[in-house]
This record gives sequence, structure tokens and C-alpha cells, in this order.
Amino acid sequence: KLEEAQWVLANIEGAMAEARQYSHQQQKLLEINSKLNCDLRVTVGQDQTSFSLVTPHRFLVREGRLYRPGLNISNPTAIEDNYFFLFNDCLLWTCRTVHFFKEKLEAMDVSLLYAINSVTELPESDWLKDAFQIERNDNIQWVWVAPSRSEKRAWIANITRYVNKSKKHKVFGMTLDELMAHHPTRYQPRLIEVLLERLKKDNRMRTEGIFRLSGSAFEVKAAAAVIDTGAEPDWSKLDVHGLAGLLKLWIRSMPEPLLTYALYNDWARASKAGSEDQIVAALQGLVQRLPPYNRFVLHSLCVFLSQVAAESAHNKMPASNLALVLAPNVLYKRGTSAFDLQYGNVVLAHMISHTARVFVGVEEERERFVAERVRECEEERERQKEEKEKEEREEKKEN
Repeated sequence: KLEEAQWVLANIEGAMAEARQYSHQQQKLLEINSKLNCDLRVTVGQDQTSFSLVTPHRFLVREGRLYRPGLNISNPTAIEDNYFFLFNDCLLWTCRTVHFFKEKLEAMDVSLLYAINSVTELPESDWLKDAFQIERNDNIQWVWVAPSRSEKRAWIANITRYVNKSKKHKVFGMTLDELMAHHPTRYQPRLIEVLLERLKKDNRMRTEGIFRLSGSAFEVKAAAAVIDTGAEPDWSKLDVHGLAGLLKLWIRSMPEPLLTYALYNDWARASKAGSEDQIVAALQGLVQRLPPYNRFVLHSLCVFLSQVAAESAHNKMPASNLALVLAPNVLYKRGTSAFDLQYGNVVLAHMISHTARVFVGVEEERERFVAERVRECEEERERQKEEKEKEEREEKKEN
């Protein structure tokens, strides 16, 4: 009993230590947020959205000054007061100012870490020392100079570490190839399966206005933020409209539409192919030209949406209404106009109404695709095992 009591006490002490650490982290976020003199905005996929610094899963990793190249760092009056905050999921660039004798932070930019492609140490020269470059996936490049070599290496190591962590868990705003690289034996993201299964439960597909009515935007964004940390959200806070909103948010946040930019003109032509049978035949051919992951995800969505449309007597959402709501999220081109959206409506409505014909053979292809990926992973594990055994044998010989 004494050992049991000691174990319980140790657990309580551990929980209290975690609570103190969490409280300290949140206090730090509130302190930084109080000094910001403007609202933060960040780009997620195709959307510019407001950005809240204070969230339960965010914590500060590192902070400090970084300088622009070419400035005389030994002369403080010549230095821009750029101050950076590295969090576990984003990098905040600010400029320090004094306003009515109070320090304020002017937000210059917020970079989500998953959107950073590389952090590179730059070679030193007479005019550039202790510098490194940050390159983002929107082709923006920053070059910054650290106060010392040790500071430079610490910034590079910290940013690189949390960029890799962020990309591993990130779900929203990622390409399908990036997402599936971490799950090579799956054919679609787990989030899709979870959301579709939850939307099928308890007659939720019969809910009037499903996909047309909006859920709580706050709860949807909060759930997305939790999912992007690799944790499970509190599903009880999302009703059927919240679940549908989360699915739409994921689709909309993709860097490229599910039906791809490259095939946009082909989809537009298919929507005007002639009779219903001719349109279906054209769509069937185009589906086969999609990348595999796009094809598998689109198939899963259309199978589900066809089931929703079958309940239109209850939910008032036949295929045409579902297409009207969802098509702008899956088919568009850069600089889309309202006129362009009519193509997507026709395309998606036919996919929902004729799923079996448009996606003929996709289920069998999916099974072969997964089996091949499983085989490749097993072969890779076997190869790594042989390499490790070989290294161990060589090490024994040397000893």
C-alpha cells in the first residue's frame, strides 16, 4: 500500500509540474500578445485568415534579435530592431517600437513552420558573417544575420527541428503527397476516414442543410489546430455542421485543388461534352488522369456524397445542391471568376449522381496500390535490417 501511495503521489507531482509549465507557457504567450499592436494574419492554402497567437498547444521555443545583411551590427543605431519568436508551430517576425513609453511589437510576418522548405547556413565572406537563409514554399526567402556563430547555429537547429515536427503532424494546408509520405501504406489521409465515419453515424446524413449550413467557425478552427499538433480534438464539440465544416476546411486548405490546376480546362470541356452519357464518359477518362491519391480521395468523397444525396428527402441536399456548395472547393483556377464555377457544379453533380460509372475500377486499383506499398515497406525494412546486421558484423571484426 505504501508503494501504491508513493506511485499516486509521484503521478500527482508530475501532473502539478506539467500544469505549472503549461501555465508559464500560456502566460508567456499572453505577454507577447499584449505587446502586439496589430492583428495577425496568415496564409493557409488559398485563404488569408486571422491568426490567434494564444492557443493551448502552442509554446515558445526561442526568441531573440536577428539582423539584416549589410548592417553594421557593432553600431546599435544602425540596426533595425527585428525581434523573432520561434514557437513549436510558427515563426513570428516583429519590430520593436516604443509607444507612449511602452514597448510594442509590430508584427511583420508570421510563417507557419510547415510552410518552410529549408533553413540553410550561408558561407561566410568579408561582408556576410553568421548568416542563414529561410526559404518558404511560396518562394519567399529571408536572409538573417545572428549576433554570433553559436546563436546562428542554435536558430538553425531549433527552426529545423520544429519544421520537421510540424510537417510530420500537419494535416491542413498540405499537399496529398506530403501528407501520405508519412503514411506510405494508406491510400488517403486518416482524417478523411474519421470525418466520413462520424458523418455517417446516428442518421447525421439526414440532417437538413448538411454541407450548406455552417457550424461554429471557432470550434472548427480550434479542432483543426489540435489535429495539426497530432492530437485528437474534442469531437463532442462538433455537431454535424461542424464535422462537415472541418471536412470543407481541409479540402479548401489544400495548396492545389483536388481536381488539380493542370486539368482545369479539361474538366471545363467535359462539363460541356453533350448528353449525360457523354459527360460521364469524359469524366471517367479524366479521373484516370488524376494523381493516385487525388483519385482515391475524390472517390471516397463522391461515394459518401452519393449516400448523402440519397437522403435528400430528409436533408434537402440532392446532388445538384451538394455540388453547388462543394464544387468551388475542389475545382478552380487561379483568379477564378463566378462564371468559371458553373463547370465545377456540372462536374461534381455528375460524379455524385454517377459515382459507380465515373470511378469504375478505382476500388480494385486502390487495393493493388496499397498491396504494392505494403510490399515496398516490407522490402525497405528488410534492407535496413540487413544493413544494420552487416554494420554490426563489421564492427565486431574491427574489435
